Amino acid sequence: MTVDFAAREHVQKLRRAGLRPSEALIHTITRSGAAAFAPLLELATNFELFDGEEPEIFAPIHALRLLGELPQLAMIEPLLRKYPVATYGEWDELPRLWATETPQIIGRLGAAAHPALWAIVDSAEWEPTARTMATIALSNTTAVAPELRQPLIEAYRERMRGSEDMVVRTNAVVGLTGLGSSEDYQEIMALYRGSTVNKGVVAASTARQLLLGGGEKTIACTTHTLAERYEQHGPNESAE
Repeated sequence: MTVDFAAREHVQKLRRAGLRPSEALIHTITRSGAAAFAPLLELATNFELFDGEEPEIFAPIHALRLLGELPQLAMIEPLLRKYPVATYGEWDELPRLWATETPQIIGRLGAAAHPALWAIVDSAEWEPTARTMATIALSNTTAVAPELRQPLIEAYRERMRGSEDMVVRTNAVVGLTGLGSSEDYQEIMALYRGSTVNKGVVAASTARQLLLGGGEKTIACTTHTLAERYEQHGPNESAE
């Protein structure tokens, strides 16, 4: 228990870390291993902090990214339960950043995450946005395990062609377009013409661009190191 309390104390220091935690704090938390997982998950899902003041507003982002360094399957459902993430305008960078990076953090789990993610994608009990983000997380696993790409494409096709549920069909299109499955271009465009895809989730123009342009470039962000996330994604001084 002493180790757990110590890990929690170290994680709470992220609330005072500002734009970026120190290397010493990062090392201390990651060295805590599994003991840091629960307090990191708690902090990563504390959205009340986004409505607060600096430096605490940055803490959920720090905690989310550190979960990616200590990945466990147990983080999947609590993170996806936070969708849809409320964003109110272009100034609301932090919730938007959290919503964008969460499927990447989950994607780092690779094939081990597939059973839990498919269960969410296929469940009508889950909020539609969460099901879409689970689909994106599935596609992101191909960044760490490229051999998963073709089996995912086949699974998406099966759902696109065989499901009467528009949410399932739309998410199958999200998956296929994200992976740049150009072989499915004609079939997917026919779905748009027939209005059997939710165009509010992915517009036809976006689907066309992804299918013909090699897929979603941000899938590669799944393998970013912690340092690369801060250097390339922020947050920055205007985050509040």
